[in-house]
Amino acid sequence: MTLAFASNYTSMLVALHNVFNGSPRGLGATLGQMYALHGMAIELMQMADPRQGSSAVGIGPTWEYVPAASQYTSRGGRARAF
Repeated sequence: MTLAFASNYTSMLVALHNVFNGSPRGLGATLGQMYALHGMAIELMQMADPRQGSSAVGIGPTWEYVPAASQYTSRGGRARAF
């Protein structure tokens, strides 16, 4: 679940970058990604940490960058051509 969250977080950052750098029509879809990420974050925070004996301690979003979800990485580290 945490890897899925991190991948979606990276994809959302890529989408925001694209919206603010030449593709403003993607704003609606990007807002949808934000709401989906919000739901995933809540689900993670309500999930008990399997490393702890108590359910009082939960896990949270990792907010990490996943290179496989990045368009920059898929282009071999080259900037986007406009």
